[in-house]
Amino acid sequence: MTSRADIERWSGAMVAFDYCDPKPLSDLVASEPVPDKLRPVIAAIISGERKPDKRKAAHSKVDAAERFRIGAVLAAVLDTIDDMNHPAITGSAADRMGIEPRQAIDRLNMYREKAYQVAEENLGVSRETAKKLARDYRKKVQDWPDV
Repeated sequence: MTSRADIERWSGAMVAFDYCDPKPLSDLVASEPVPDKLRPVIAAIISGERKPDKRKAAHSKVDAAERFRIGAVLAAVLDTIDDMNHPAITGSAADRMGIEPRQAIDRLNMYREKAYQVAEENLGVSRETAKKLARDYRKKVQDWPDV
């Protein structure tokens, strides 16, 4: 069984490869056993069947090796906010803070907005690109080993 950390490392390396940065993948192949489920993908790279997408890489504002990590962090923050945005949690949290549940939900929405703003300011990308990085991360992890 492949751990979540392994899935994230290998998927991130595959994303970097797809964006014309083979170093993270070559470093992993050199230092760790390739997960069984990923062997066909690595074989396709070695045989030349799978190649980096130079068009995607040319249009990307985000470094290939960083795309997956940024998406992972943003997805984790947004998922945490979504998990907390449940009546059972916001209601009891609001009671402890002495505010109305609607105010607790508004705060969570403010945190969501702040997460996007931080991503936009620190990466110099649009809101849509920040959303896409988080969405791409979730999809890669969900579709493992089809990276």
